[in-house]
Amino acid sequence: MSGGIRAFRTRRRRSPTTAKGRQAGYTLVETAIAMAVMAVVLQALLMATLALSRSSQLGERRLDQARQGDLALRSVADELALTSTDTDPDTGLPYLTITDNGQADSISFRRINGVSGATGEVVPVWSTPIEFLLDQERLVRRQDGADQVILESATTLEIELDDSDRIVLRVGLNSDQDQVGAHATTRELLVLPQS
Repeated sequence: MSGGIRAFRTRRRRSPTTAKGRQAGYTLVETAIAMAVMAVVLQALLMATLALSRSSQLGERRLDQARQGDLALRSVADELALTSTDTDPDTGLPYLTITDNGQADSISFRRINGVSGATGEVVPVWSTPIEFLLDQERLVRRQDGADQVILESATTLEIELDDSDRIVLRVGLNSDQDQVGAHATTRELLVLPQS
């Protein structure tokens, strides 16, 4: 070799071969099968993720509805706490009347709006009649002919006066807007009116 230049001989590397003499690697069929299996696994993961997300949203809606039910009951209870189970001495009529119409109860009452001391004696000033009733799956407050919806998706309203003159309120809630199936819950509250 002249001039110090060495000639290198390059050797071609061969792919590893199998025992049968074929080149090692994946065939097109094996690759297609692996991709199909991977697609099935990914689809199952996606379906599980979507189901978990849907379940989480459903749980949040039901929790929100329970909170709304609690707030509605608290609103009713705040007003009922200002009524009395006694009768009006002027008219002889009760301040509070519970009616069971077969499907749902309603309660009609007058509450204390303030006091008057014009005659030197402190006398309560009573409101016009207020009624809470169930109307087409809505808990409604009615006073002076005006309706105010307190709660949507209310399915039952049960009201009772126990032996201790406490008012027991029960409101059934239905969350069928989730399209999965009806879910009913009941919220209950005790109210001790004025004596």
